[in-house]
Amino acid sequence: MSISDECVNILKELFPDVAEKCIMLPNINSSKVIKKLSAEFYPEEYKQNNGALTLVSVGRVVQLKGFDMAVEAAALLKKRKVNFKWFIIGDGGLRNELQLSAKEQGLDDCLIFAGLKSNP
Repeated sequence: MSISDECVNILKELFPDVAEKCIMLPNINSSKVIKKLSAEFYPEEYKQNNGALTLVSVGRVVQLKGFDMAVEAAALLKKRKVNFKWFIIGDGGLRNELQLSAKEQGLDDCLIFAGLKSNP
């Protein structure tokens, strides 16, 4: 099972003996569900941003999702003196590396790796 046809096709190629079991299941989070969840509460850390622009990115922290570019973008925003807080919600193989890179670049006050959240 995968959320994209491309991934299903790759699985079928790699595992032809179980190809008939490979199916695509679209992302099950509908916009209605997301809107309902967003009305349940407002995360405290988003409230305490002292008027800063709040950015939120949600996903697996892996190369494929491009979170490495978030560190570069945050560095540019900070260099341009933009007042922002960018929350990265999720976990993955690059999280520790990117978090360390952000800290080394002095971004740990504005680029926050918040980990997994049940309702980001």
